[in-house]
Amino acid sequence: MTKHLNLSELDIAVAAMDGAWPVPPLPLNVGGVDPLGLRQLNFGLMDRCIPGLNNAAWRLRPYVVMAWAWWQAARLADRNGLPALPVMTGRRFADRVEVIFQAGHLVAGEFGSLPGSEGIQARVVSSGGIDFSTPEWDAWHLRRREQGSLMAPVSYGPSVKEGLGMGFLRSSGGLFSPVDEVMPAVLALDECLATVRDNEAFSSLECGWVPLAFMEQCHPLWRMDEATTAEIEVGRAALLGTGGSAARSGTLALVRSILGAATGPLNADEIRIVAARSDMPWSDRPVARLWRAMQARQLLRIGLEGLLNWVLAKSSDGPISLDALTTNLIAEIDVDAALPIDDWLTGECPSADGLDGRVSPASLLDDIDDVRQFENAELCASGLRASLQICREMDGDEALFGGQPDRLPLARLSERLRSGGALPMRDACELIISELLIGQHVYWAIGRSGDDTQRLRIVLDEGGWVALHGAGHANPTPDRLFTLLELGADCGLVERVDDGYVRAGAVAALPGEEY
Repeated sequence: MTKHLNLSELDIAVAAMDGAWPVPPLPLNVGGVDPLGLRQLNFGLMDRCIPGLNNAAWRLRPYVVMAWAWWQAARLADRNGLPALPVMTGRRFADRVEVIFQAGHLVAGEFGSLPGSEGIQARVVSSGGIDFSTPEWDAWHLRRREQGSLMAPVSYGPSVKEGLGMGFLRSSGGLFSPVDEVMPAVLALDECLATVRDNEAFSSLECGWVPLAFMEQCHPLWRMDEATTAEIEVGRAALLGTGGSAARSGTLALVRSILGAATGPLNADEIRIVAARSDMPWSDRPVARLWRAMQARQLLRIGLEGLLNWVLAKSSDGPISLDALTTNLIAEIDVDAALPIDDWLTGECPSADGLDGRVSPASLLDDIDDVRQFENAELCASGLRASLQICREMDGDEALFGGQPDRLPLARLSERLRSGGALPMRDACELIISELLIGQHVYWAIGRSGDDTQRLRIVLDEGGWVALHGAGHANPTPDRLFTLLELGADCGLVERVDDGYVRAGAVAALPGEEY
């Protein structure tokens, strides 16, 4: 097909045609996980509560294994008289150690939080071992660094390095080495591996075939559930952090206060709800206010994205006008069209906790996540209403509820709606649909165009708004609490009991802890 460079050439070509010309579909993939641009403020608050961690790296032992692998590689290079460890040699050795560690855990059914099970199963377990000297290994270990490796960006890679994470490794010129503070843990693991570390798999920078039986032999020596005392102490210090990462200490103190006041084990969902309540002894602590604000921001996003899904469902069968959408929303939320919006905003919201009118943002988040959002506009609208109530209850604290104006910060949105508090609900619903939903979505979808992703979900046609694809489901952003709890358990700050956690009494109270 001829490529036309400008409109004049296109006009000439069209004029010369004697019939319709089939046009191929645009090579765009439907996508976009942030249709309203509201997630970044969530991440900002999350980084203030639980910085440096992610939702895929929640066990302590893998951090120590990676540190030991790079330390052992450097030690072998020194023994071999090399002036420095070659970068690719170090990477191959560290990746080999990871594979041996992962394969042993996979066979034992203890893979847990480890990545890359399909590759390990297909290339190692099914083959009864792997030859680490082949071109196939060279190619696979490089691919693993993006997805299946412990050092991958989607796994332990970001948090193992110095910075706001756990900080076990420092990097230099493509090589890694353990920081001084983690060496007691590295040496403790080295002692655990004493009976196998002379095997060629661990004692040589390069090696060939390593049988699966050897990996199974190694597994009991470095099981994730059997960290040494030195590893636990090092991990605890790293988790509590210093500088910017010390914020985790305040969140852990809040968690331990909650567990100390509980009558039994609590799971992550229960802790999340209690931490966000406004009627607890710790509710006025800065970290608890920060946590509550973060959940309120989550609630605003889920509520509005849920309402956007409702709009997409209404506009999926053909064009629908803004006026018709507004009429439908008024009916869905069952409110008098003449009621001032401020009366609606201050009304009672659903709460799974029964807190005498005080809304629990985490409970309402769960409620909205559990329904077909495009069929539950009233519940989704409650997310908007409750998030604004929480913002006002906390005096619209700009440090908690501020942010870029185009990301609908709650403080700004609250003030805007407060100033128009007499606006009748019909006009308010039209504003919500046209500005907070469609306008906000089009702004971010168009602003992020330029690649092969079709982010725009709705367009204006002659008869009104038309959905480009069907309604989806808005999920809360994972808030790293489970990661914090699991690492806290590995580091002796909390204890796992059944499917929940209790406060670990053997550890001294953290600063700010009340129980």
